[in-house]
Amino acid sequence: MLFHHLLASRGDPYLLVSQMAFADRGLLERYLAAVQQVVDRHDILRTAFVWEGCRARPRWSGGKRRCR
Repeated sequence: MLFHHLLASRGDPYLLVSQMAFADRGLLERYLAAVQQVVDRHDILRTAFVWEGCRARPRWSGGKRRCR
């Protein structure tokens, strides 16, 4: 993932932007709960690479975080 990010000449191949609208707050809450279940289930969705400003080699972090 880091390689593809650094190789990209424009934008980020792993970053997609979209806008969504929900008819009511309950539907929004159900959607967020479903997204959180997916993030909790898949480590790759909690992955970050830290390399800028580091003297050591790039580091990987796969800690659990809530997406809200």
